[in-house]
Amino acid sequence: ETLQSFSTSGKMQDVIAAVIADISRGKGFAASLAAHPSVFNKIYISTVEVGEKTGNLAGMLNRLAEYQEKDEEVRSKLKSALTYPVFILVFCLVLTYGMVAYLLPGFTPMFTQSGLDLNKYPITQFLMFLSKLCTSFWDELLVGLLLFGLVATYRKIVSSSHGRNVRDSF
Repeated sequence: ETLQSFSTSGKMQDVIAAVIADISRGKGFAASLAAHPSVFNKIYISTVEVGEKTGNLAGMLNRLAEYQEKDEEVRSKLKSALTYPVFILVFCLVLTYGMVAYLLPGFTPMFTQSGLDLNKYPITQFLMFLSKLCTSFWDELLVGLLLFGLVATYRKIVSSSHGRNVRDSF
């Protein structure tokens, strides 16, 4: 009840209230937490269950708190370590888009008027194709929708346990 009063999240207050109600009805602490898998993961629930069965709930909760603090510390370090590479990636993508969308169309007439057989230069052909895509609103919209669909499909696949296992093994 004290934890509920200190929580600033309305969702967490509701979950804690439901756990309190379950415990008041005689349900075990671990079983009460297990009713909310989106909030309490399996490690959390298993640790509490072991603490209940061994009679060392306070010790197991302390271990769980230490685990969560270390986990949060690792996540924080990982986020800070990835900030610069993500910035560089985004910057490079924007720069590449700018070159393909605005710089390359100026060179396209030169390539076509030179009389060269562009079939011998597949990278040049690919870049010219990308340039045409980047200068047409409808083509850009289509590419954006395709990317959105790919991301949504990836998230849907990874939301299943089999999909996570395949991703993790990859």
